[in-house]
Amino acid sequence: MNCRPPDPDDCWLNTCVFPLFNPDIALTETEAYAGVRLSALDLINTGVTTTVDWSHAFTPQFVRGNIRALGDSGLRFVFAHLGNADPASIADIKLVKQTLIDPNPRATFQVASHLSETLQADLTAMSKLAKELGVILHVHLLENIVQREDN
Repeated sequence: MNCRPPDPDDCWLNTCVFPLFNPDIALTETEAYAGVRLSALDLINTGVTTTVDWSHAFTPQFVRGNIRALGDSGLRFVFAHLGNADPASIADIKLVKQTLIDPNPRATFQVASHLSETLQADLTAMSKLAKELGVILHVHLLENIVQREDN
């Protein structure tokens, strides 16, 4: 896949990231593990010892492969888990923190969200969840020129 947007006003997220939310092409746990493990090894090779992975959390399997790869890498890491207002998503986020992050002394958890009028319910739900879990709410905003011009 060519991750350079065909249109300069298009953001790489639309070309390279958002298509992965399509369940027909969702990465498996094994594929997520392989990709994140390779990226983590590249980080280590350049001298990085701690990283923040702001994960789009495409599927529960993707999240598990992602965290397993980070844990196996030996890096200290923060896993910022994108979520939404769906109760099933919130329940899985809590489970991920409790079972995959909390037992790892090199891991820290954050709840992730976007600041967008169309995602207001998700942002509100993630804000409440972060407060409930006692973790940081990690929000991405004004990520590209178009967003900056619109705001």
